Amino acid sequence: MRRAFAPLLFLFLGVAACLRASQEEVTYDAVAEVRLSRTFSSGEYTIDLLYGHLAFGPAYFCAASHGAPTECESAIAEIRSGSRIDLLGAPRQPLGVVRGFTGPVKSVSYDLGIDWFDTQTSATARPEAPDGHSLVVRGTARRPGAEIPFVVTLDVAPQYQGQRAISTAPAIADVKGPGARLVVRFDAQVWLEALDFARIEASPDRPYVVAPGKDGHDAILVSLKNLRPPEFHWETTQ
Repeated sequence: MRRAFAPLLFLFLGVAACLRASQEEVTYDAVAEVRLSRTFSSGEYTIDLLYGHLAFGPAYFCAASHGAPTECESAIAEIRSGSRIDLLGAPRQPLGVVRGFTGPVKSVSYDLGIDWFDTQTSATARPEAPDGHSLVVRGTARRPGAEIPFVVTLDVAPQYQGQRAISTAPAIADVKGPGARLVVRFDAQVWLEALDFARIEASPDRPYVVAPGKDGHDAILVSLKNLRPPEFHWETTQ
């Protein structure tokens, strides 16, 4: 049995080596694409935004359908840096460079400005994190007879050491070569529309700070992480 198995084993190893050799190293740009109006309506309220920043990255792309470290031993591509996105700025903004290999991508794991690497004793905000948070938004909600300034401060941190804040999310592509661009879409307006501004108005706090334990915090967190998370798309540049 061992004699019959050995040639098959060497054949398998040879095929695997050929498959790895056929993958080429590639680098290409990543950009953020944001949807958020400086002024929009939410029920009877008009929302005027003064400031909105989101931290993103690093990000790790996996050829397996589950990007968690236990399922994806090594990334096929990665964005090693972090970025601060001006949600009220240009429609497209740079997110750094993707470095990796050609081939299929099926999932992604990423941080939102707060890391917890194996070398860190606790979750730690990156320099790109606005005021040390994943997301900070400042604005005013208005209706006839009322004006409510508010601040959103949201932290999306890894639950466990060595994991990403978002341990796995869909990201489907087949990268053929360097003529690619990664577009990450952030629908930030949907996140803010999750806030109940009537309940915010009922609070005496001015400005009203949407923070852990306060009305609106969990709604916007669920919207960002689950209901309308960032979307990952690849486009051809050549």
